Amino acid sequence: MTTVIVYIKTNLLSITESRFAKNNCSSLPFASLGCGMNEEENAAFFAVKNNTFRILKGAETNILNDGKIDIKDEALKKLDYVIAGIHSSLKMEKSKMTERIIRAMKNPNVDIISHPTGRILKARDEYQIDFDKILRAAKEYNVILEINAFPARLDLNDQNIRRAKSAGVKMAINTDAHKKDQLRFIEFGIAQARRGWAEKEDIINTQPLEKLLAEFRFAERK
Repeated sequence: MTTVIVYIKTNLLSITESRFAKNNCSSLPFASLGCGMNEEENAAFFAVKNNTFRILKGAETNILNDGKIDIKDEALKKLDYVIAGIHSSLKMEKSKMTERIIRAMKNPNVDIISHPTGRILKARDEYQIDFDKILRAAKEYNVILEINAFPARLDLNDQNIRRAKSAGVKMAINTDAHKKDQLRFIEFGIAQARRGWAEKEDIINTQPLEKLLAEFRFAERK
């Protein structure tokens, strides 16, 4: 069975071969939903099956200003994994932004925090957060931090990757691909992880299936 991680915003790509596996950065496909799809559309999407590889069904959700998630917990509980990220109100003061993210981490349905500092290279600075508090919360609540491999993001940066590793916080390399040809961005994420001295045991999607699943919190919500 071919193993490849696929992070998709809006549609499922059928991929049966990938050189990504040779780089030891993959474990299985992800199908990630978002972009305004309602719960009925999500349910229809989740009905798609593939006999070639296992598909984990998940969602990238929005962290609202108060730290709540923009999808109901009843829907999140049905998923294999949940990503949460900040996509609005990026200029909150440091303490409020930090608590906003930590409150999202406390939600037992949240597995991964996406692009944790919010930077876009040459376009937008990181939002103000207490990253040490974020790391402590990630460790306490068993939440994974994303290494976003999209060239404009590369978030976490190498220094924060090293800090996460030192704190014992797990990370996931994600392409943030919006279309098929962007899946190649995984190589940038791998390079970024290496710059931060991350090793195989620090990155969840280098692990075999059962070990990967053990990193997610869905056992708490089933």
